[in-house]
Amino acid sequence: MKNTRISNLKYAAAPLALGLALISTPSFAQDAADEEAEAAPAIVVTGSRIARPNQESAAPVTVVTAEDFKGTGSNKVEDLINNLPQVLATQNSGVSNGADGTATVSLRGLGTSRTLVLIDGRRLMPGGIGGGAAADLNFIPSALISSVEILTGGASSTYGADAVAGVVNFKMNRTFEGVRLDGQYSLYSHDNSNEIERVVNRRFISPQGTRNQGGGYDVTLAIGSGFGDGKGNIVAYAGYRRDSAVTQDRYDYSTCTLNPSGLSTGTVDDFACGGSGTPAQARFGGLNIPGSYTLTPANTIIPYVALRDAFNFAPLNYYRRPSNRYTAGVMAQYEISESFVPYLDAMFMDYSTKAQIAPSGAFFGVRTVNCNNPLLLANAALATAACDGAGRPGVGAAGTVDILIGKRNVEGGPRFNDIGFNQFRIVTGMKGAISENWSYDVSAQFGKINVANVYRNDVSDTRINEALLVTGTAANPVCTSGNAACVPYNVFNAGGITPAAAAYIGIPLVLTGSTKETIVQGNVVGDLGFSSPFADETVQVVIGGEWRK
Repeated sequence: MKNTRISNLKYAAAPLALGLALISTPSFAQDAADEEAEAAPAIVVTGSRIARPNQESAAPVTVVTAEDFKGTGSNKVEDLINNLPQVLATQNSGVSNGADGTATVSLRGLGTSRTLVLIDGRRLMPGGIGGGAAADLNFIPSALISSVEILTGGASSTYGADAVAGVVNFKMNRTFEGVRLDGQYSLYSHDNSNEIERVVNRRFISPQGTRNQGGGYDVTLAIGSGFGDGKGNIVAYAGYRRDSAVTQDRYDYSTCTLNPSGLSTGTVDDFACGGSGTPAQARFGGLNIPGSYTLTPANTIIPYVALRDAFNFAPLNYYRRPSNRYTAGVMAQYEISESFVPYLDAMFMDYSTKAQIAPSGAFFGVRTVNCNNPLLLANAALATAACDGAGRPGVGAAGTVDILIGKRNVEGGPRFNDIGFNQFRIVTGMKGAISENWSYDVSAQFGKINVANVYRNDVSDTRINEALLVTGTAANPVCTSGNAACVPYNVFNAGGITPAAAAYIGIPLVLTGSTKETIVQGNVVGDLGFSSPFADETVQVVIGGEWRK
């Protein structure tokens, strides 16, 4: 797949370490730099709480601007962030197997739990349930971002263990005035012309021609206004984002699962379209004859050959999940006096997505069957291979035997995960000047996420085992367990699995819950008025505390 990528990241638009190799802005004479420093407004370095009237930092800070977001062609925050070399892509819209629906960031690959995400210097609450839940970037409206500061030098001394890898601070456009409607549409385009893939893929038809798909759009309305003769400002926004699914069967390089062929010819024949050893047709092993065997449409069993029989799980997997997102929020502040500036943020998101992967099944492993099972007896060759032999009960006997059975549940369809959650975050506080050289900021915030996760078309091992022990007749089979709901699982005969049997072994898995986070914090920042003989600036200090639950 192709998409527009970042081409104009700015590395020196905000604090940077002296001598950092990644600096891309031109150097200026020292006197010009001093003049700039004197004229520049104080900024807060990400990872610190002290305002600095210059553009230098002891740790490298990468800044991504609003223009960078507009130029990428992507409608997702994580797509831009994941293009940075210091960021490892973790949960995002491209994850299907094991997806939790969130979009997270991991600096230096040290893990999402060691990367702190902030909005305007304040912590973004967890985006899921469980102790390791990380902040969800889906919550952040990209149209309102003014810049993103990414500190990879670590900030654990300021923020704690979840900032060991660093900090990602999203700065919002809080002073916007006017009415603005942002709309963006993007899609993926690929020319299916991979000749090697076509040679390798002899079992499946590879797509050809140009495919344009995976369209997604994002629309955000922002309204902002100043009031009180410029002392106050309020910004409100509402947005909707929708993405359509992209499956792997749409591209020539992903329509089959490449496996080693074992030929070692030094050509493309070294690889073949393979996949899982649990095939769509039943596979049996542990019989009284060596090897494992595949059930044919003619109800015979033939030796299992991976290049022929392996299950190609690639086509059904999502390359990108479909999703719907609604966002809304308001940011406001009013300067009653220089020493009293109350502010309020309220943000909301409702998000839903689906993840899809290949069908589940009775994965190739040991299962117990009874040798008088009428469904097994209907396949004489298989019954003989399973039940006749040294130490085995014999065909038609009442005893049981352990054999290996593998059967992909293609009758039940692919596994898919319905993920839905809503989040809201409220921040309120006040800030202002205490004196000429001292200021304060006190705030309280509350965030909550509700999660509803339903995983469909997985199968129950317990039910499979129960449904393999059958009595009665081939026309009227009955589970020996006596469970009236049990439907016999006929893996022994081609086409023998009924919709009712596939439905019985399938079970929905449901996960619901909520996470709440409350934070109260306060900081006082000031200038002590003296400096070291070896420094040009006076000593500054921050005194603060935080309570978080």
